[in-house]
Amino acid sequence: MDLIFRVAPGGIRFDISGDDERLDADPSLGGELRFDIPVAKRISLGPAFSVYTVRPKNSGIKRQPVFDIDPFLKIRGVRGRRKRVELYGLVHGGVSLVFLREAYRGPGDDKFTAGWNIGFMPGARLIMGRRFGLIFEFGYMRTQWKTNSTRLAFNQGVFRVGLSF
Repeated sequence: MDLIFRVAPGGIRFDISGDDERLDADPSLGGELRFDIPVAKRISLGPAFSVYTVRPKNSGIKRQPVFDIDPFLKIRGVRGRRKRVELYGLVHGGVSLVFLREAYRGPGDDKFTAGWNIGFMPGARLIMGRRFGLIFEFGYMRTQWKTNSTRLAFNQGVFRVGLSF
């Protein structure tokens, strides 16, 4: 099991389809719970559950929470000398669930919408004990959803740190 804190500093863009406006955004903050299930010597699969917030930069509106439910594939590389560092690549994609705040809804939009996300995270796990480690990941993620009046998509560079049990 991995417990992860994530931050996406800058690089987020809102693409709003009605007026084709592109807005920068404040850094996205959140967390993730991930269950790693080994299926081969260097391959793991599992579910990941994330929650994070987004907000257009200098907008004065509240952050919009987004919930992701993702299956993932993790391919582990060779461990370093003394087997204290493990390098890996993680690919995930799934469903993004959004309970839209009023500021993010257009006329006739429902309070709830679903979208999709996809991402790639190279990472490293520093092994501290038999079942404990520190996780460092940096990668790319795209999230997109659509309502009756708006299509919202953002790309982000994501940095994650966490604990592995």
